[in-house]
Amino acid sequence: MAGAGLPTYLNPALETRGGYRDLPKLAGLVFMPLGFLARFPLAMFTVGITMLIAWARDSYGEAGIASGALGLGSAIGAPLVGALADRYGQRLVMQLVGAFNGLAMVGLVGLVKIDSPLGWILLVSFLIGFSAPQVGPLARARWIALVKTRRSGLSGERTLSAAMSWESMADEMAFVFGPVAVGAAALVLGEYSPLLIAAIMTFIFVSGFAYHPTVESVRPGPATQDARTPMMALFAPRVSVPVFGMLTIGMVFGAMLTAVTAFAGERGNVADAAFLYGAMGVGSAITALATAMLPRKFWLPWRWVAGAAMMLIGTLFLPMVHSVSTLLPILFVIGLGIGPSLVSIFAVASYTAPSDRVTVVLTLMSSGIVAGTAISAPIAGALADSAGYSHAFWVVTGAALLTLVSGLWTAKIVPRPF
Repeated sequence: MAGAGLPTYLNPALETRGGYRDLPKLAGLVFMPLGFLARFPLAMFTVGITMLIAWARDSYGEAGIASGALGLGSAIGAPLVGALADRYGQRLVMQLVGAFNGLAMVGLVGLVKIDSPLGWILLVSFLIGFSAPQVGPLARARWIALVKTRRSGLSGERTLSAAMSWESMADEMAFVFGPVAVGAAALVLGEYSPLLIAAIMTFIFVSGFAYHPTVESVRPGPATQDARTPMMALFAPRVSVPVFGMLTIGMVFGAMLTAVTAFAGERGNVADAAFLYGAMGVGSAITALATAMLPRKFWLPWRWVAGAAMMLIGTLFLPMVHSVSTLLPILFVIGLGIGPSLVSIFAVASYTAPSDRVTVVLTLMSSGIVAGTAISAPIAGALADSAGYSHAFWVVTGAALLTLVSGLWTAKIVPRPF
């Protein structure tokens, strides 16, 4: 079975002091900020598409369906991007998907501006998700390769632990500041600007990521081209249940974004949704970083369960919200539960993944977040249109319940590594 013991770099209790200092020496000073900026457009267009369509077409239902099309595209495209990167190399694949993704965002703005039929908008939304550059999983693959070839022993373990922590923090910070950037751009430059800014950032920073020298550490070779573990092994419960858990987190995000957008729209300013949504990201970022300080005996699946329970309890208060001052602290508390759940689900999946399919599993995890929106966002949007935002919030509660159930399921089927 893959992962006979928990890799040291996945143990959040591992001492990482000194490891962080080693990261710029290992990858260069530019790689870390470049990787952060390259994943920023993903956080922007996920929120920006929902807000733009809700504003331009005055329909939360259509906004939710477009968000769902985006998620469906990501669910199909992300694993394909990971597999192609393994086979043909990250440089070529990231060049192609970055260029296509940026052009698709520009195309969507044009379609919305000329009031195109919904079908065309959904198609291009799907293509944006399908071609989303998978910066996070591919950056993690580079760190793993760099440490394996240039570090060894305890020093290597600490450095890789620090690298994985940095990548989680970068994901969280993009999730926090991406929606805020969307709201600020919409207020200052207009509702079309967030997607155009995201497209420009994709052209610049994804290309930079593709050409960064660290790409040489993950050149395709026989080991990556001819993975010995069959793809069907990814359907084993120890692999598929964590992927499902990440899907449920995506369902929370998708339903929450749609419901919060409806909440802000009923108060006259859809752009406020980005700032409200960001409050959840702040809470998530805080606890994601704090998770590293939890004691080792606090087993990863139980961290997942504890975070999901906090998230679920917070969502029960959402349908009763009628003011921004009440909604903000509730979103913050829900975010506090999301942080440890996200970090723990990623760690469990990395532990249970077959060693020669780690990149594919990591891309499945990332796509699961966006794919979850394909399920929940249209449902929440339809409820917001027909019955108001308070009913849409119940979709968030249902998704949080599924996160809790999948965590309990994982605790039952994954053996304790320590």
